[in-house]
Amino acid sequence: QGAIRRDATRPAPHNAYTSVYELYDAMTAKNEDWLSRDISYGVWSFDEKPPEGAVSASSLTVDFSASVNQVIWRYDETAGGWIRAQGGKDAITADGKTISASNVAVVITDISILDAVGRRKIRTIGEGEGYVLRDGMKIDATWKKPSTKERLRFYDQAGKEIPMKPGATWIEVVGGEGQVTIK
Repeated sequence: QGAIRRDATRPAPHNAYTSVYELYDAMTAKNEDWLSRDISYGVWSFDEKPPEGAVSASSLTVDFSASVNQVIWRYDETAGGWIRAQGGKDAITADGKTISASNVAVVITDISILDAVGRRKIRTIGEGEGYVLRDGMKIDATWKKPSTKERLRFYDQAGKEIPMKPGATWIEVVGGEGQVTIK
């Protein structure tokens, strides 16, 4: 309670926001010994150099059905990262900064509609196909998350973990290969 806030200028359910700080404060307020002394999920591997087998890519389009929700990531070589646009406009933060990421990963998984409201059940445990985009390149991937206690990881076709470029990572989750176009 209290860690999630709604933005009245955006339509639900896409108007719920929180931050690491708000979540931390909410958990601390419960006076529970919830802080883990160990890294419970492990860490991704990181490398400045893109992995072998990557192919050139300049954009990723994710079709979330309505044009207002269509997401386009374009690689900006000058910025050294992927710039996010949604609904035909660059996505910006509340303070006017363009949203960008060093890595954009795509998880293709099973998504089903649970009720008339449109709530969804999204399979996040197991494995499936996906992609990792970094450095203006695309790597075909298999995502794996064996349990809730393990980190989501991405592997190349040879079964080797794909290293992320240091920086922000954004994960797009889709219900089918048809929702994704990479050029």
